[in-house]
Amino acid sequence: MSAMEIILALKSLSNIGVTISGDHLNTVKQCFQEKDNPTEVRITALKAFSDIPCHIRGNAAMEVLAESSEDSEIRIAAYLGVMKCVDYKIFLTIKDLLNREEVNQVGSFIWTRLNNLATTSLPSKLEIQGLIIDQNMVKKFDTDARKFSRNYEKSILLDQYNAAASLESNSIVFSQNSYLPRSASLNFTVDIFGQSVNLLEFDGRMKEFELYIESLFGPGGLYHQKEVGYILESLRSKIKVTPSSPNQPDAGKLKVMGEQFDAVSRFTDEPEMSMSMKVFGNEIGYGHWEGRNEILERFRKLNPTSKLHNLMNGEENQFSYASQYIDSTHTIPLGVGLPLNLVAQGQVVAEIRGNMRTDLKSIFSSGKGEVVWKVHPSAAVIFNGAMTVDAIAVKTGVTLETTLHSSVSTSGKFSLDGLRLFDLQIDFPQEKAEIITFKSDLTLTHRNVKTSLDGIVDNRVEMSDCTGGLTQRYLGLQICSKVGYPNASEQESLAYFPLTGPSHLSMELTKLDPAITSYRFLHKVEKYRGYQIMDFEFPPRRSKRVEGSWTQSWN
Repeated sequence: MSAMEIILALKSLSNIGVTISGDHLNTVKQCFQEKDNPTEVRITALKAFSDIPCHIRGNAAMEVLAESSEDSEIRIAAYLGVMKCVDYKIFLTIKDLLNREEVNQVGSFIWTRLNNLATTSLPSKLEIQGLIIDQNMVKKFDTDARKFSRNYEKSILLDQYNAAASLESNSIVFSQNSYLPRSASLNFTVDIFGQSVNLLEFDGRMKEFELYIESLFGPGGLYHQKEVGYILESLRSKIKVTPSSPNQPDAGKLKVMGEQFDAVSRFTDEPEMSMSMKVFGNEIGYGHWEGRNEILERFRKLNPTSKLHNLMNGEENQFSYASQYIDSTHTIPLGVGLPLNLVAQGQVVAEIRGNMRTDLKSIFSSGKGEVVWKVHPSAAVIFNGAMTVDAIAVKTGVTLETTLHSSVSTSGKFSLDGLRLFDLQIDFPQEKAEIITFKSDLTLTHRNVKTSLDGIVDNRVEMSDCTGGLTQRYLGLQICSKVGYPNASEQESLAYFPLTGPSHLSMELTKLDPAITSYRFLHKVEKYRGYQIMDFEFPPRRSKRVEGSWTQSWN
């Protein structure tokens, strides 16, 4: 079984962590306890282990954390797993370990995270906060983010909603075996309804890139040391060093250090990269690329230059995207013995059709060229949320349904010839363009029968308006907008938007004059019998509704 297959299996087990027990639990332990396993396999196993209920998993992660000979990246992963089940006894063990810790990479990470936990606004961390504040934590580690692993956290508390949100980042995790960072992560967590929910989490990891970094910046590299040194000197305060100064580097020591940190001899494996994403605590995506050729091929696929060339060769292109960005159910037991189900489902669909023809090289090199385009983008976003009490035979609750839609179309031509010609023509192929449409509805389900809710009727706002005057007279266009929503700003102890009732918003662009098919702005300079003639035209002269030009000549 390959390392990749083991990682995928462990991530699958992580998604069902609450049911792991028996032989599966022992298998997960063996994956991170076996030192011959690849580092990423061991880290993934520790993450899966941390999702197992505290009362059955034991102290295997603590044993890994306490082993000072382990790689710091693995020990940090073990620490994060231990802290998910922290109590007073475990915290005292971590404090004692921190006081004896000799590896700065591990110590700086634990120190910064404990300090962030002591100041976080998340209600779910109050118990840990109490443990930390009661202890006298002495700082003895260098926490310079350029060299050492550390944790960042920013949080806010909304007292009126009894909710909180936190953005946490294990910004950079180093290994003592390399001077380059190995991994980074970012997660967004909210506390709501007395529960802590991990909405979104990103993880990234890389290794064995030292050889390529030194080929760029090392001795004999692509970027000479003097050039890099000049840039660094311009970014930091200058320090005078004389030949007799004690700060003068010793040539012999530098040679020894160069031999110890020689990337060619120390780092011989192929480079690796991996990325993963979690939504609501569940893994939904993972990618792994190993070897120089595979990684370069991935970057080639992201090459914007080639993609731009394919888009601008005049051929018809179509891009479609459809995804279910959220599909989650959260169940909370009520005091009456029935479950309260919170359901969130959302889909997004987007499509862009069209073509474009141009020569960017000619435009940028000689200032002459032409761009012709025809594009039709459209998008729709749907979100459905429900809060129901399920009594098996009957179901009662409230459902929120929201939709957002947009569909427009544009085409035209742009010509440029230095300062002599600037010609922009924008076509208007649609009789009506749906700029944006938003609609939100509330539905009550009672005894399996659905009924639309009117929401707050008092002070409801309904507005509509259309442009006229100059827009209608000179452009032959009309923009109409409609908006309606329940106004609950003057009432207390009520739900907040959009749970206050049905609402809608729309904006449309309508062409009133069928004779108008395009708009044109023309700036042209010509020579005629020794005179320079400058001509402006906007919009096209063929329309009786709008026409105008200005000519200026001089010798």
